[in-house]
Amino acid sequence: MDSSIKPKPLIGEILPGFTFLILALYSYLIVHPCQFNWIVSNGATTIAASGLVFILAWIIGDFFDSLRETVVETIWDWFSEIYWNFFFEADSEKAEQLENYYYSYYELSINLAISIIIFLISEILSHFFNPALMKPFSWWINLIFIFIAVIFFWDAKILRDEIKDIIDKEKAKTK
Repeated sequence: MDSSIKPKPLIGEILPGFTFLILALYSYLIVHPCQFNWIVSNGATTIAASGLVFILAWIIGDFFDSLRETVVETIWDWFSEIYWNFFFEADSEKAEQLENYYYSYYELSINLAISIIIFLISEILSHFFNPALMKPFSWWINLIFIFIAVIFFWDAKILRDEIKDIIDKEKAKTK
């Protein structure tokens, strides 16, 4: 069976959605540790919910990808616009190479950064509106998550710059 859904862009959407859900679950279980025992003891219910979690992760990840496409790309294009039509106009082998070795990882990195940032914003807001939810070590963990998000963001920026350089060089060859 030949599917039109490519695995790498799919990973760039589903994995950030799972990341957000896992971070949200972690945040919830820190405040409600007894719930962990319930999740473990109700294995059948947990397995049945896995399909729903997969779909929810895909939807959330697609939302993060939409944020990337509308907000992040718009801001970055103000400074350094990329000729995205290259993927439609270039030799299919070159476009596929660019997608496989650069674009897919760019999309994954920036979407992971977005998912972590949105999680951290929700954490900060929940601590602000309900300080009782804050655990003493949660700020240190959130600092680690900020560091991870910055690394993903930085990686995405580097990959985006490399994509632009490759596209610009290919466009220059065809002129």
